[in-house]
Amino acid sequence: MQITAMKDYLSPEWVLINTSNHCDASSFSAKYFSLSAIKPDIGLYEASKYNPDSTTNSASVELFREFKVKKHNDPFPPAKTLPESAKDTRGQITLYLNAIQAAQQRTRVSLFFILGDQCRLFCHLRAGTQYTDPFNHTTMPYLHEFLWRLTHSSPADCGHDVTMEPVLPCDPIYEEVSQVLMAGLRGNSNLKALHKHFYGEVDVVYRVVVNLCTLYVYQPFTTTHLYPVGQGTRCFVAFDHENRRLVLLKDFWRNWKYDSEYETYKALECKGVSHVPHALAGEDIAGSFQQTEVLGIKLVHFRLVLDVVGEPLTKCISTHQFAQIISDALQAHYKAYRKAGVLHRDISSGNIIFFKSRGYLIDWERSIKVTGIPPAARTTERTGTWQFMSIKLLEDPDSPHQVRDDLESFFYVMLFMANRYASAPLTSIHMR
Repeated sequence: MQITAMKDYLSPEWVLINTSNHCDASSFSAKYFSLSAIKPDIGLYEASKYNPDSTTNSASVELFREFKVKKHNDPFPPAKTLPESAKDTRGQITLYLNAIQAAQQRTRVSLFFILGDQCRLFCHLRAGTQYTDPFNHTTMPYLHEFLWRLTHSSPADCGHDVTMEPVLPCDPIYEEVSQVLMAGLRGNSNLKALHKHFYGEVDVVYRVVVNLCTLYVYQPFTTTHLYPVGQGTRCFVAFDHENRRLVLLKDFWRNWKYDSEYETYKALECKGVSHVPHALAGEDIAGSFQQTEVLGIKLVHFRLVLDVVGEPLTKCISTHQFAQIISDALQAHYKAYRKAGVLHRDISSGNIIFFKSRGYLIDWERSIKVTGIPPAARTTERTGTWQFMSIKLLEDPDSPHQVRDDLESFFYVMLFMANRYASAPLTSIHMR
């Protein structure tokens, strides 16, 4: 009945679908959310994207709607104490928003939540989620106006990242690009395994331009974009068609208080710092809603192109190779600090990779220029990967991040990798 009542407020090219009896059928979301299969009440689709055989599909839906009847399910109750039922509703809303964000190229995602005759509108961004005060949707026109505006707006205004342009199979370049990208994945066993686990074998090819450099990509091989908030980093194996080479495309939402990672890479290159990838291109993305700010957290959508598509430390084949890679990363850190005056500040197992058996130190977006005065914190959160941070920084969050903290993090990386992956005669009981 509600679908019928809202139909008149939609553009003719859009449909509202009852999804309450169908789990998410998209291969991506179904695998990632396997422990919490999502089954929203209603989905809003462009008619051309709706497939009756895949009723609930976060990879193609525009937004979800959730409906509750009992007041204790209100996600934002007036009482100061938050009941478990309210927490569950918040978690449910977050799952629905994040399912779409994780499966699509988005700048933001919308949702509407109905509790009896009350309605809230939600807008989720990488910096956080904004929502309206409750309003009576049976007497106030806000929901109907929202649906009308949404279904009559451009994809960019609806929250789609149109700078990632799908390449259709009918495009003359599609077959060539697909073959090159799949060959690149096959050449890296780790990337191939990750890609197949999350996306299967069939993929959409995207065209993206960074500083006039045209690249073609599949889906990302990283998983950090699966978290609801934060930088949402996506790393892609990319084909530079003009120069006939495979490169790495890093797409993320950078904190505006930091220098861009592209500028940092160029500064390191200018000073001759080795064992650091070369930055081929990088820029803030122009267009609608490519910047976001919630509660003072301002993020800017950014893309970076590097010349190295490396493998993680976990793929080392010997202790000797592991030691060589760590040594190379330490050299990069030392030269960056001594020659370029740059301190990394996020040493972790994930930020050290290798290519052709040589190590590279990557992910310099949290780095700072070193001066004689200890730097003040530029953000409220502590910089670094928690499990590898120095004891001093963990015990005193207000203390400045210094070179010795990074060196301590290198030690923890080596300790973690040795305990986790190196051969040892210890039994599982001893390892506990």
